[in-house]
Amino acid sequence: MARKHVVKAVAIFVSVLLSGCSGDTQYRKAVLEPEACAVDCSGKSSLEERTYSVKNGDDGKYLLGFVEFDDQGWFHDHSQQQMLRAELARRAANPKEQFLVVVFAHGWFHNASAADENVQNFRSLLERLDLMERAAAQTEPNKVKRTVVGVYLGWRGETLEIPVLKQALTFWSRMGAAERVGEGAAKQVLMELNQFKCYANGRGQPVKEPHLCQDTLVDANHTQMVVIGHSFGGLAVYHALRTEMMERTTWQWQAQDGSHPYAVSRSFGDLVLLVNPAFEGSAYEPLWRASQSRCYSASQRPVMMVVTSKTDRATQLAFPLGRLYTLTQSADQPGERAAVMATVGHLDRYRTYDLSYREEGAEANRTVRPTSALTYTDFLADAEALKALAASPGVLGASPTSYGNATLARVSNADRQAEDNEPVKDRNPFLVVSADPTIVDGHGDIWNDRFVDFMRAFFVAEIRPTVPGTVQNPACSLY
Repeated sequence: MARKHVVKAVAIFVSVLLSGCSGDTQYRKAVLEPEACAVDCSGKSSLEERTYSVKNGDDGKYLLGFVEFDDQGWFHDHSQQQMLRAELARRAANPKEQFLVVVFAHGWFHNASAADENVQNFRSLLERLDLMERAAAQTEPNKVKRTVVGVYLGWRGETLEIPVLKQALTFWSRMGAAERVGEGAAKQVLMELNQFKCYANGRGQPVKEPHLCQDTLVDANHTQMVVIGHSFGGLAVYHALRTEMMERTTWQWQAQDGSHPYAVSRSFGDLVLLVNPAFEGSAYEPLWRASQSRCYSASQRPVMMVVTSKTDRATQLAFPLGRLYTLTQSADQPGERAAVMATVGHLDRYRTYDLSYREEGAEANRTVRPTSALTYTDFLADAEALKALAASPGVLGASPTSYGNATLARVSNADRQAEDNEPVKDRNPFLVVSADPTIVDGHGDIWNDRFVDFMRAFFVAEIRPTVPGTVQNPACSLY
């Protein structure tokens, strides 16, 4: 009789789980032309041309594309990527049009549906970037207003809709899916978008080496691309790009004296930003070691920034629990066990900066303002402030650096050495940032106005044009 009750209980439990499961669903249909909309789109198109309004009545618009992947990292429908590529090519046929491309990979418990809060918040970010472009074009001489393009990388971030159980039971499956997405079709999307950036910046220019893509930013009006990943989306982005980042970090060139100084370390696109990423420190160790094994010149700009909230319990507590199976693996070197168990952002071994926010008056309000409540006049004033910030030495040349009320302060090498961590190479462009809860509070608090404004300011101030082939320190050569 007892056995019968156990079987019945198990059957009920399984049925509850199945009733709460989310299928491996494609939410967006590939379309030839973007669906034009203002407040509401159908939410079913892979391409949207969205119009928005600000408080004083000015309208703006941007392009938003969706590319979705299944649990094996395959395209749900390769036509989504093809239609996005065709639309970008159509717009780039105008040689005067340049672009600001922002790619976002969502994390755990999210997808590409119109109702998903990540989709809605990503739209708000794109609206603010478009306002930034409009204001900069009005306040800066010779500045061109670029077309803002958002690319949302959707995957099955949620498989179980039952609270509590979904955290406990889906960690391993979603982590594995994110890895497969990053190592699969998402890599192709990112590579092709970077090729588009190179094409857009090379139109009308002679190509000395046709097989190579010149993706160094040399003009402030050129097309730029930033790649953002959150949570397991940060894991997917990192898996997609870590080999490419390693190669760009170890590039060298041959000087006339026969030496081989290191070239300027280049990002993929113009910046890779990972927020509360869910991957272990040991996965970051090879890139960290490569970045510490060379020197950098005064022309070096940031390459990748990892931002983790001090109060992110998902990556601070849940992630190590999910990594308990690694206790059967050997990890005998100093710091190795911690790097295997904990995420990169919670390890002092890799932490190089602290991010905080200065609370002042109305700025203490943490609510996310809708774009319709913003005024264009505020963005004109903001553009003037950003222009001044862009003329500063930059985060790699001075510390601390302020971005409005947000401050990014370098961890001193004296403090690192006091904790038995090696000193950081001067101007190391891989920033591992520990964020105070005043600016990012917890795992999902990445869309608040404070952090969004910081991201905008950092991008404008730090991702500046550089001169290709800048001479490095000849003494810093591998051969």
